[in-house]
Amino acid sequence: MTARMQGMDTDEARQYARGMDSHAQGVAQMFGTLVTRVQGLGWEGSDYKSFCADMETCAPQVHAATASIEENAHAMRRQADAQDAVSS
Repeated sequence: MTARMQGMDTDEARQYARGMDSHAQGVAQMFGTLVTRVQGLGWEGSDYKSFCADMETCAPQVHAATASIEENAHAMRRQADAQDAVSS
């Protein structure tokens, strides 16, 4: 018969939290790279201005998404710490 675990596997939770942080940083880097590359295209005209305006519009959403992922990773670490404290 297999043993059943109650509670959180805190090591695994911390590993997932590190992954969440890494992915949040990756999204932020990717967006920054996109902005830099678009600015360096030498593109001119109304389509360029429209595209840049769209990027400016989505920038706060990208930042909010990365912040949310990081906050959830932090919450997971807090939960792991709490689980360790209760289990000790």
